[in-house]
Amino acid sequence: MSCARKTNPRFQRVELGMEQRFKVDLRMVEGDGEFPCPACNQIISPEDESGVTYGVLEVETGRDGTLQDATIQCRKCGSLIRLEGFDLLNEIVYSDRLIAPEDRPDLGVNIEG
Repeated sequence: MSCARKTNPRFQRVELGMEQRFKVDLRMVEGDGEFPCPACNQIISPEDESGVTYGVLEVETGRDGTLQDATIQCRKCGSLIRLEGFDLLNEIVYSDRLIAPEDRPDLGVNIEG
């Protein structure tokens, strides 16, 4: 499957001596999508758009424009966190009818570039 990959130029990766990388499967996150950073327990919430607790580094979309994966960076400890499991969100949002990518609602991910 061919995917588009966009990198957010507003955020830079922090180079650490021992860069910590984690994967979070959003299908396993309960509630409103909030979860603690696996390294430092900083709460990361999709509702937080301030850029203070985390930054979006990279977003991958499928050919149809659906969100596939995203990589974020915790602002407290610098850990890189790959978010997976958007397929369930895409199914919930678009299951009622087929919606063209340009007509789909904003899922809270800003990928300016």
